[in-house]
Amino acid sequence: MATLVFDLDGTLIDSAPVILTGFGAAIREHGLEPALPLEHRLIGPPLTQVMGVLLPQADEARRQAVADSFKRWYDHEGVALTGAYEGIHDMLDALKAQGHALHLATNKRLGPTVKIVDQLGWSGLFRSVWALDRAAVPCKNKAEMLGLMREQEGLPEHCLYIGDTPGDREASQAQRMDFWGVSWGYGLNREESRLHHPSELPQALGAAQA
Repeated sequence: MATLVFDLDGTLIDSAPVILTGFGAAIREHGLEPALPLEHRLIGPPLTQVMGVLLPQADEARRQAVADSFKRWYDHEGVALTGAYEGIHDMLDALKAQGHALHLATNKRLGPTVKIVDQLGWSGLFRSVWALDRAAVPCKNKAEMLGLMREQEGLPEHCLYIGDTPGDREASQAQRMDFWGVSWGYGLNREESRLHHPSELPQALGAAQA
């Protein structure tokens, strides 16, 4: 059986509309204007990195204030509005039925991640849920988080990471994990992706077991 580690935003959940709405509301609350359009390519990196891109003219304290405003909005209104891509529920159920070990590793904060997993009915599907701030000392990036996750969860040498951005690919490769990209997310085109519909993943793994 395979050990599968999933990204969240752009891979399992279509969070971009909600997150971008929250970015805009938080920035306007502080009387600022974003330096770039609020587009899907902003989804995925850590929040502090995104604030630096959107607000290069603001000092660190102002960026942190905007980030805090976004967190307050997202943790209440935003999380409740977040849904999964079509076909993801069936995909996860099929993978679980096949006996694969499922894990989650995301750049989101752990609090809203757990809320989303619970409200979507996935809490019994994942053996572990990891976020950058899960460890006592928050991880600097996803590659570091995957390394700590692998160590603490006792993941096998051969793991498959499923994500939707070049950053996901680079982080998994840094930890010598296999990577399959999805084309329905926010960062990879069809040519860069192995999966074009959620149903293809259990089909591919089922064929490998046959």
